[in-house]
Amino acid sequence: MQTRGSPHRPVPFPFLQLDLGGELSAARRARQELRGCCRHLGVDEDACDVVLLLSSELVTNAVLHGAPPVHLDAGFDGARVHLAVSDADPHHPVERAWDPTALGGRGVQLLRDLSEAWGVDVHADGKTVWCRVRLRS
Repeated sequence: MQTRGSPHRPVPFPFLQLDLGGELSAARRARQELRGCCRHLGVDEDACDVVLLLSSELVTNAVLHGAPPVHLDAGFDGARVHLAVSDADPHHPVERAWDPTALGGRGVQLLRDLSEAWGVDVHADGKTVWCRVRLRS
């Protein structure tokens, strides 16, 4: 895991900022908004699917294991989509041992496997978990 020390690092070229509260429906709302943005920006379907999956993981983890309010920032620099999800709990996400029968616990592994880079910024108001998804050239 990569951890950076710059709190509240803004995403480059932001195109979406959502205050998601702390409701279980937050991940669905984030996916719906991001899907439309990806289409508008011309992000290919495969990359959009990865963006939607990782945003869903980040938001769901913030709702289930963090503390409200939950906030999503997304940015696009032409080569990557940048995602950052903030919540009020300063504790880092925990990578769990692989269990094929478990219903959850794969969020950190998905971040590691599907993003170009990811990390956690801890700040006075909680934490921000961020990742970058590289688009095909």
